[in-house]
Amino acid sequence: MLFWNARVRNSHVEATLNLSFAAQVTNCTDQQRYTDMAKIFKGLCQAGLWGCFDEFNRIELPVLSVVAQQVLAITNGKRVGASTFTFPGDSQVIQLNLNVGYFITMNPGYAGRQELPENLKVLFRSVSMMVPDREIIMKVKLCSVGYSKFPELARKFNVLYRLCEQQLSKQKHYDFGLRNILSVLRTAGQTKRDNPEDDEDLLIMRTLRDMNLSKFVAQDVPLFLSLLGDLFPAISMPSGGGHGDLQKVVSGVVDKYGLIKHPSWNLKVVQLYETTLVRHGIMMVGPPGSGKSTIIKVLQDALTATTGIQNKRVRMNPKAIRAEEMFGETDRLSGEWLNGIFASIWSKFNDRSRKDNTWIICDGPVDAVWIENLNTVLDDNKILTLANGDRIPMADTVKLMFEVEDLRNASPATVSRAGIIFVSASDLDWEPVLQAWLGKQAHGDMLRGHFAKYLGSCKSLREPGIAFEFLRGSCGQPLAVTRVGSVENTLVLLSALLKHAELSESQDDADGELERLVLFAITWGIAGLLEAEDRAKWDAWLPGQEKGDSTSLQRECFARARSGKSIHASRALREMIARPKSQPKRAENDRDRSL
Repeated sequence: MLFWNARVRNSHVEATLNLSFAAQVTNCTDQQRYTDMAKIFKGLCQAGLWGCFDEFNRIELPVLSVVAQQVLAITNGKRVGASTFTFPGDSQVIQLNLNVGYFITMNPGYAGRQELPENLKVLFRSVSMMVPDREIIMKVKLCSVGYSKFPELARKFNVLYRLCEQQLSKQKHYDFGLRNILSVLRTAGQTKRDNPEDDEDLLIMRTLRDMNLSKFVAQDVPLFLSLLGDLFPAISMPSGGGHGDLQKVVSGVVDKYGLIKHPSWNLKVVQLYETTLVRHGIMMVGPPGSGKSTIIKVLQDALTATTGIQNKRVRMNPKAIRAEEMFGETDRLSGEWLNGIFASIWSKFNDRSRKDNTWIICDGPVDAVWIENLNTVLDDNKILTLANGDRIPMADTVKLMFEVEDLRNASPATVSRAGIIFVSASDLDWEPVLQAWLGKQAHGDMLRGHFAKYLGSCKSLREPGIAFEFLRGSCGQPLAVTRVGSVENTLVLLSALLKHAELSESQDDADGELERLVLFAITWGIAGLLEAEDRAKWDAWLPGQEKGDSTSLQRECFARARSGKSIHASRALREMIARPKSQPKRAENDRDRSL
């Protein structure tokens, strides 16, 4: 029996499947017990199948010691050519088909991995896989899908990926291995079939650009495009993301939700659509507030409008529960198997009789403790294997998605199996969020002028607006908060103030009152985390503040009532919170007397 010991990108599971006539892949977890392994081995022996145990060294060490005795009993039976044998721990006689085989694959050095005991190692023949010749694979695949210039195109493809590995920044979500190459080649074949008369250099260049741009951080995009242009100097870079019909529908969905048509953000919607065509497991990676959830929602609504098939989202947070509660566990007292939350969702929506499309979204940090259990789901097997031996196949109507901030805890095995969409902070930033909110306000024009005065305009990462430039250069924030998060805090506070504000009927007076409210909201929403020294700098910097006024804006910002009297902002906020909803407002004269 063989023991594959290899790097993750060498596809040792695929090698086993290619050698076998019938094989069953099992994704091993730390939840498996020796009784679960016994069920699998008994089935393999009686059916004469090959069993491939992926990530075998994730099983706990006490269980591995018992598994060694189980494997030894099967091996001894095969050596003597027995037709039946007694399985360890079971008095029942088991039929033995001599075609049975068992293979284990493992990636040493990953988190949560065990060192195999010596009595188990000696039962397997070790096989270490070498780094494959990617150019030969590219040649064969390109030739098989109809490219006549496959030697030249394969050489450029290979050179591009080698340069990307050497010159681009080192990111955890970057992958230029065999699984990524296969997805690009699959798309290149479809592109060739759709455009059989077009120049092959143009088709490959466009496919390489569209299939890789989605995962790059903003700083690496110009370098990648430069490398691509150098490899195809005679071809001008094709513009646009394609899929014109889909982009028109997406534009309508954006208008329906009152959002802003931001070009770089709209491009991410198209890139997500292209990734769903070739991948069934997708990771949306990016900082909070970058619009990842909205990208998914807009694309699903657009697909529903274009295809007429309902698209649903099922969202869960894997970090809110234990890994055992997610996939299932065996009750230690009764021995009964208890289904996990994810396993129940998976079995419900992977019913092939369902007519709708479902995207199961894991919204939360990726942890190696639970993500490794999904390896057989994310690869070409598309099967969820549970510790009790249940195998739930993935339906064509289901996609598995992950919304994460980063992949620092994900192993290369996970990254290579999923399609990556990276949403940079610069793809959206704070100004489209502000403009979308202003478009829904009754006094949007006046508010827009005040925000432009105090926040400025976001042109790039280096020019995020005058307020954020001041904070970056002159103040230190004790907590890291994104610019989008600060602006959203400002808008939430301002929305509460506007809901209870009594603005003057005069436009000039109302404009001044709105400016005070905007100042108050900006001060607390953006500069509220500053320490005392930095708050003084903020008060001194704010444009429009009168010289010599030593009163802190945090304490002395005023809102004007309709009667023309000034109300202390902090007192007004306390009254809003303390006043019951059913209680009518006090008369303005009573309030004026109280002041």
